[in-house]
Amino acid sequence: MPREARATCESGLYHVNARGDSRQSIFEDEADYQRFLELLRNRLGATGVELGAWCLMDDHYHLLLRDISDELSAFMSGLNGAYATYFNNRHHRTGHLFRGRFDSRCIEDEGYALTVVRSILRNPERAKVAKTNSYRWSSYAAYREQGGMLSKSLVKELFPSIDELYRFVDASEADGTAQVLEQRGRNRRADDELRAYMQTEFSLEARELGKEPRARRDSVLRHAKREGFPIRQIERVTGISHGVIQRA
Repeated sequence: MPREARATCESGLYHVNARGDSRQSIFEDEADYQRFLELLRNRLGATGVELGAWCLMDDHYHLLLRDISDELSAFMSGLNGAYATYFNNRHHRTGHLFRGRFDSRCIEDEGYALTVVRSILRNPERAKVAKTNSYRWSSYAAYREQGGMLSKSLVKELFPSIDELYRFVDASEADGTAQVLEQRGRNRRADDELRAYMQTEFSLEARELGKEPRARRDSVLRHAKREGFPIRQIERVTGISHGVIQRA
């Protein structure tokens, strides 16, 4: 019986994880962790997939990925296949390394996206392996680094500042996502302001922008992004897909 096709996510955001077959370790030592990260970096560089967060544990890993070009299955198949070949050769073993295909969950809601970032980065602490801010094999320390394989644009869409990201991840569970979103709502520009901006500057109803010729549509989208309106807000107000807005 053929495998059921994975559902695609309109936002392009996915929480992806893969586990060792029969809960076996997939990382035995530092060399294994480093090799996996090298393969991940190479796959990101060769595709349009973006990385927002990651954490490697001894028998599984978590990734926050954005895929707007329907490359996720090929991306993950290539990553897991290359790593399994490396691992089996290095550790003189045969058979499956991972438990079936990777798991992916679609993220359409902003609150859920924030929760996933926090969950990924706090995984070592929940497992009583290490403190969140001292665990080596996660992206926790990478957000302040220049360069690297994290998508700065994706991270910025989720967290307007790196300080906000760290405050959210480090906060106690009592300071939950709802409070962060409530505070953020007071600080962000309202949807009506974006509608007014498009009407005033371009004589356009926001919901009609998608019907404009491509060159004009993309020009308006670029101006809106330069004005500081987040891609998710533009998507919500105009009905134009995330990928189109990002590429404009």
